[in-house]
Amino acid sequence: MGHGNNTENKRGHKSEFILKYPKLIPSELVVLGRENGIDLTEKYIYKVRYDNKVAKATNGAKNVSRKTPKKVSETPVSKASSMSDTEREFCSLVVDIGFAQSTAILAKLRLALQSISV
Repeated sequence: MGHGNNTENKRGHKSEFILKYPKLIPSELVVLGRENGIDLTEKYIYKVRYDNKVAKATNGAKNVSRKTPKKVSETPVSKASSMSDTEREFCSLVVDIGFAQSTAILAKLRLALQSISV
């Protein structure tokens, strides 16, 4: 049992952990990793995700395409008649950028508003 094997296993574990949460933004993933005893950096997260994308593209995947955001009229939220136009647009934006990132943005906004009202 050499140190090299331990390092490789740890790296594999980090990559596996990162790829398990594709929708979390890197800053959230760093915090989640820390809570699970895994030391991560945002730069490392970007590299692992990029390397994984390239590996998929070169290992027989014909085309790695980015999803284009849906228009407001195409999302399921737009069919909710009890919502105002602003609420439907907000929900569509949440769908476009992802729930985790939306939650992080709203948490920052809430803190900013709380500091103003105090």
